[in-house]
Amino acid sequence: MRIQSMSEHAGCITWWSLGAETDPDGLLHRFDKLGLPKYAPEQRTWLMSLKAALTDQFPGKMIRPLKRREKNGYSVVEEIKGERENNFPALGSATITDEGEVIVRSGDFDRQALQDKANHYRRVLPASSVSAVMIEIINSVLGGIAMREGGGIYFVPENMTGKWMNIAKAVEESACNGVSNSVTICPMETNAMTLRDIRDAIVREVETEAAAIRKELADNDLGDRAIQNRVDRSGNLFNRMKQYEGLLGETLAACRDALRPTLQALQAAKAEREADQVFEDLYEVA
Repeated sequence: MRIQSMSEHAGCITWWSLGAETDPDGLLHRFDKLGLPKYAPEQRTWLMSLKAALTDQFPGKMIRPLKRREKNGYSVVEEIKGERENNFPALGSATITDEGEVIVRSGDFDRQALQDKANHYRRVLPASSVSAVMIEIINSVLGGIAMREGGGIYFVPENMTGKWMNIAKAVEESACNGVSNSVTICPMETNAMTLRDIRDAIVREVETEAAAIRKELADNDLGDRAIQNRVDRSGNLFNRMKQYEGLLGETLAACRDALRPTLQALQAAKAEREADQVFEDLYEVA
């Protein structure tokens, strides 16, 4: 873990590079000590382990799910480029039982080698799973935010920087089989440019999520539970906005402008549901 010296700062920015293999038991143990056991990623399913094994055993080939993938598994397909069209011959297929036994259905596959690889991938976490929970922790636990639209660089507020350092250490120490997890943490000094970047990030998040909620309301006939889910999401957005208004020391008018029509759309959706229920009750009585 690389940490630059701290000075007066609003928090830290962080990014990471994760190896392909992280020990799930080790990460769970370390997250448990930090009070975060529910954020430890679940291990691969046997089906996911089979796909990883096929990808490893057949580099450069396409691993395609068969119909009813849970039962029939995957087909290994080769792409042969031609002058007028490409050909896609299947090299074979394999599936795996709920108990983890690899079954070669067709093709000249080394079943035992494939079994060994599936067993291995079942025992380790991929980088994507670990990265996903790190992002979730930053957003849900630490009140952080993605600094770029596509992610990759994140801001963690000052009061949560120490906790993030402990989480980063847990991730780094859980790498296994000779690979490494590297988390970088740099202070974000408080100045006009960094405050602008934080402001832009929270405005982008609120505007994007608020627009998504409005679209879901407009495109779907949602039930009471689904509408309440959007109410809760809007409440979380409001709380995020208030958090960053306090951090930045200013009112975020753009966030409020994005939330206002979302609140109105939610109120209209709830009123429509209530009116529909009244009509149904009257119809039943009649």
